[in-house]
Amino acid sequence: MGILAGRFEPPDNMVCTGASVAAVATWGKDRSDPEYLDRVRCDKWEVVVPELTFEPTPRS
Repeated sequence: MGILAGRFEPPDNMVCTGASVAAVATWGKDRSDPEYLDRVRCDKWEVVVPELTFEPTPRS
C-alpha cells in the first residue's frame, strides 16, 4: 500500500494484524490549502485510504 504518515502511531498495546485499501481518493492542487501550494508537484494525484485491523498485543 505504501508508507503511513510519519506522525501515525498505532493504538497502545495493539498490533496491526491486517491492512487493505478502503478507498482511493483523488486530490488536486485546486483543493489544497494555499500554505502547501509550494510543495505541490502536480495538478492531481491519488491518495490511498487504508483500513487497518488491530488486535491486542499477545502477552508472553
